[in-house]
Amino acid sequence: MAPPYLMQTGPLLIGSMLSYFFFGAFFLQLYVYVTNFVQKDKKFFVGLVILVTIVEILHLVFTTHTTYSILAQGYADLEMLDSSPWSGSALPILNGIVAFCTQLFFAWRVWRLGRNTFANIAAGLIFALGLMQCAAAIAVTVQFVMIGLEIVNLQRLQHTVIVWLAGTLACDVVMTVSVIIVLMHYKRSTSYQASKNLIDVFIANMIENGALTTICAALNLIFYLVYPKNFLYVCIEFILGRLYANVLMATLNRRDRTRITADTDAAASGTKETMSGANGNPVPLSTLRRSLHSNIHNNNASGAPQPKLYPIVSITREVQVDSDDTHSQKESDEKTKN
Repeated sequence: MAPPYLMQTGPLLIGSMLSYFFFGAFFLQLYVYVTNFVQKDKKFFVGLVILVTIVEILHLVFTTHTTYSILAQGYADLEMLDSSPWSGSALPILNGIVAFCTQLFFAWRVWRLGRNTFANIAAGLIFALGLMQCAAAIAVTVQFVMIGLEIVNLQRLQHTVIVWLAGTLACDVVMTVSVIIVLMHYKRSTSYQASKNLIDVFIANMIENGALTTICAALNLIFYLVYPKNFLYVCIEFILGRLYANVLMATLNRRDRTRITADTDAAASGTKETMSGANGNPVPLSTLRRSLHSNIHNNNASGAPQPKLYPIVSITREVQVDSDDTHSQKESDEKTKN
């Protein structure tokens, strides 16, 4: 028969090992970001990455101290399992900060890509839920310190923990669904199958990332409520923030796939006119949308007749846009040749 403390020491050890593993994956993502994006990226994103990196290092240090204090210094002392070292109390707030940073980034992304009523509401909801879970995580840390770091009294924090983990769960669901809806909108706006296939890949990646953090947040809440006397929830808590950090860095490192440059898909579209920035530099997707809307508005204001054609947007690794005027000119040239 297994010793009764096995479901406490075992999850604690496994959780700390998984935490090291995911920190290593985060460090690799950080290396890719520093070598490819840090010099040209927005200051907001660079600051976000710096904050997440600092929190990740602190979390690794505190996780190591917690595990060492209980398993090494407290070896064969079962009373050590009844209370947490000071470092254990800081883990909820660190997880809440990393989760909020990731949710803040996706709230910005939904707002920037959508720029409509749905996107504004979704971004605001993601921000509100993320802020709520972060505040609840801070409250859990404060209340845990107030009860003397006694693990046996953790059930007294049940309401605050539920707000924290349920808020995280709800925010993940809203975040995933909102990004998918925005991507589906762009998928319907292109006629190129290659572009649709690539958007499907982005949607699949978002579902995978969202499902990963959502499932972990749900398991953390379930284990805390159903198995309060063992450390299964501690194991999930050790890795929850690491998953958010990896999702954030992986998403930041994939942004080059959604840039727009000149000369892409020219052979497929049969035109040399493109939507690109000066000197052929990439143009963000949101800039392309604003440019199209501005052109249509200017043409309407001048009273020029508008052909019943729609812009063709191809979203591949790079995106080609053929405007209505370009297609009208092509049709006129073809008729002249005939």
